[in-house]
Amino acid sequence: MKKELLDGKTALITGANRGIGLAIATLFAAHGAKIIACVRKPGPDISESIAQLASVNVNRIRVLKLDLEDIDSIKEASSSLIAEGKKLDILVNNSGFATGSRYQLISRENLQRSLQVNYIGPLLLTQRLIKILCKDDASRSSSVVNVSSSAVNFPNVGMSAYSSSKAAMEQSSKVLAKELATSNIRINVLSPGPVETDMLLLMNNESRNNLIDSTWMRRPAKAQEIASVALFLASDLSSYITGQVIHVNGGLG
Repeated sequence: MKKELLDGKTALITGANRGIGLAIATLFAAHGAKIIACVRKPGPDISESIAQLASVNVNRIRVLKLDLEDIDSIKEASSSLIAEGKKLDILVNNSGFATGSRYQLISRENLQRSLQVNYIGPLLLTQRLIKILCKDDASRSSSVVNVSSSAVNFPNVGMSAYSSSKAAMEQSSKVLAKELATSNIRINVLSPGPVETDMLLLMNNESRNNLIDSTWMRRPAKAQEIASVALFLASDLSSYITGQVIHVNGGLG
């Protein structure tokens, strides 16, 4: 019987109720991981997909309330896991917020929200979970996968706040990878190009089509294609990879 890549591991995934996050949660669970699926509003408002995933994998899926805009929510979620004595092997900082406002029109609220959700929140969450991510055995490592965006390198009109916040995440990830290497924590960045998710629909038709046409493959990725690379980075297949930005963009350029 083929061994599952994440057998015996526990993964916390933010923004797990739709899009890339849901695809990652589904694939990780299929490969044997126990999933802590973080959503802003647990209960009847969570997507049918994550609810179905939880019902099918009743012993592997746990839904946890986490709002990266709310510092208290970050503290409560992380403290509950630490208090339970949880050991965490994988952290996927996937949640994101994008606003389509042009620079001249962007509001202070949306600028602050972009920075909080895309950069500050994930940074603070990672900081608070370090103690349960650390591995004493040098032959084992934990993996942090930070989901960024090709918007860092290929900015589009109206995406100044989003691009800047993701750029901050990428740079911090490289610094943290160096700082935490001796704690056996690997940190890498997954940078998708256009993906068939709700976020792609935020762009106007012209910008969206131009972006897709700029890929060599002339199509957006499916969320499952991004999840497959996240699986590689989370598993021991990438045990000697840290501090890297992995571009999954269909040859965007």
